[in-house]
Amino acid sequence: MKNLDARYLITHGDREEGINPIHTAKGREQILRLEIPGDVTQLVAGTGSRFQEIANIIYSKGGDYHCLSSPFCGGVEGIRMATEPEKPNMILTASGFEIPEDQYLGLRNTIGFNPWAFVEGQGAGTLFCAGGELLLALGFEGRPPKGALFVLDVEIKTVTLLQQG
Repeated sequence: MKNLDARYLITHGDREEGINPIHTAKGREQILRLEIPGDVTQLVAGTGSRFQEIANIIYSKGGDYHCLSSPFCGGVEGIRMATEPEKPNMILTASGFEIPEDQYLGLRNTIGFNPWAFVEGQGAGTLFCAGGELLLALGFEGRPPKGALFVLDVEIKTVTLLQQG
């Protein structure tokens, strides 16, 4: 049975390194392989380049979508994954600072931010072009997959993987 109250989320695909990274060729292909659900009427994209790219790829597939931008879906910050187990992952800020990940307060660490209220407030048929930070704030466990489509059920507050590009 189709969920008439569904919202969706696409995570960015493989990306370049650095501040405000864009998708690699493989990352763009991951997004292109995803099938956009027919009930999507609105896109909410993060403000970082990789999230805007997702929205542009979806537009290139055709469709008439209302589009909004929100930093809650992902900003310009990047992450450099640790190459050694004893070293932390580093958050790369827009100003060039590097912050150890365990010293960075993202959405999942911010008690005042209610990610499910944010998602529900955008209405059924919304597709969030976002990063792992929003997905983790919604309760997803584990490392968020790249270039994946999820359904967000606001009634029972669950995140379910639909496709992976």
